[in-house]
Amino acid sequence: MKNIFRIHLIGFIWLITAIDVWCCQFLTADMELNPLARIIMVNWGLWTMIGFKVFGTWVATEWLRHLPFYFSVITALGMGLLALVLAGVIPV
Repeated sequence: MKNIFRIHLIGFIWLITAIDVWCCQFLTADMELNPLARIIMVNWGLWTMIGFKVFGTWVATEWLRHLPFYFSVITALGMGLLALVLAGVIPV
């Protein structure tokens, strides 16, 4: 049962990443609040930053498949907070 729930949590993490990538298409370096993302956008471009986000999500989900279950839950909760920020519910 934990494995099925873990698969759903990892799917949720990828869904939020997809929404985040979609939202990033409309960013400029002036609008980005994350300093590291701003540096990547200025030096290498938007699509490099998006590539780093997708690669980072892949690495994180690979780790989550082998770590204890509660790491998946904590990460999914963090991604839920990110979804609330992207939706404008939590202002930044």
